[in-house]
Amino acid sequence: MKRTLLNGALALTFALSTSASVMADELSHERTMGNNASLSAGFSAHEGETGYYINLGWQVNKYFAVGFDVNSFLNSQTYNVITDLGDTDFNTVLYGDGDFRPRHNTYGLSATLRYPFAMSDATVMAPYIELGYAKMSTKDVVIEPLDDTSSSGSDSGSGSSGSNNAPDEVYSFEDINALRASAGLQFSFDDTHRLVLGGLAYSSDENWSELGLEDDQVGAVVEYGYFPTERLSYHVSFESVDQFGDPVFNMGLSWIFN
Repeated sequence: MKRTLLNGALALTFALSTSASVMADELSHERTMGNNASLSAGFSAHEGETGYYINLGWQVNKYFAVGFDVNSFLNSQTYNVITDLGDTDFNTVLYGDGDFRPRHNTYGLSATLRYPFAMSDATVMAPYIELGYAKMSTKDVVIEPLDDTSSSGSDSGSGSSGSNNAPDEVYSFEDINALRASAGLQFSFDDTHRLVLGGLAYSSDENWSELGLEDDQVGAVVEYGYFPTERLSYHVSFESVDQFGDPVFNMGLSWIFN
């Protein structure tokens, strides 16, 4: 059933891309719905902490787009190597209490198929389907030994040994992969405003032959873009869940390459 769901989505997106009409080709909303590449960057709020995001997107034609994005943030929760990682041999005399906050970098790769058509001279609507891959990578946690001027560990960086000549304690974490699927509607108003409304789901299953969406994260996505010029746009987006069920808010600028 899970494999059938994925194959069905791929078949549907292919059908949409090959059934393009003359009406869509004649759309005049080139700024918001046309063919272009863009580089975006800005502020990101994730799990109660702020960070940054970078996105590179290419709308190959009116029907097909690809994108790559990076989102980096520092986890809002403090962990301990003894209670949370189970390192009962951790020496608190040499290294302090062992508390740390991990930095996460999430990477996303996506392909989107849509079918734009004119509702009026000022409004274009495009149903879309997006399939993608997401990976969360946690930066190694490095805890340096205490010296005469330091009494706490560091959450990142290679560091150097303190006066007691003890080696750094390094903790590594496995990457977590997920399949992302999204579907909804894109709207263009007066070739100046773009609104995206949709649903999304993540499946984080180590066995890729048994991927399914019913047991994982399901939520909604809302995005607004303002295009005052042909080269610059402003974007605000909100996703109610990521692959771990946490909301994500992004706000930034895009530079558009025609």
